[in-house]
Amino acid sequence: MSFARPELICFVLDESDNVVGFGISFPSLSRAFQKARGRLFPFGFIHILKALRHFDTVDLYMTGVHPDWQKRGIHSLYYTAMNKQYIKYNIKTAISTGQLETNINAVGIWDNYQKEPYFRTRCYIKD
Repeated sequence: MSFARPELICFVLDESDNVVGFGISFPSLSRAFQKARGRLFPFGFIHILKALRHFDTVDLYMTGVHPDWQKRGIHSLYYTAMNKQYIKYNIKTAISTGQLETNINAVGIWDNYQKEPYFRTRCYIKD
């Protein structure tokens, strides 16, 4: 994953250097793909390369805490570390993806942030 920016990735380790939590975010490429109209060639890749260097929005792809360490505030450690990097790089928006509405622990993390629903994805089953 050559487009990953190490400063936007955080791992929380315990005293034995075991990973107990992590947060992975990437620069958002949504605007770049819109400008490129979904095409890499002949010149669409230029928009994507620019977006990887100059960005003000990140996508929070994955976060997690080891089950033995859940409900101990580990998520606050990696979010704090990532927020420091977001402030350093003047990032204004972070978009979280893939959280179930019924997952109270995942949704509750955002209670202390200024937030608004950006999009909603639902699946329905029809017999």
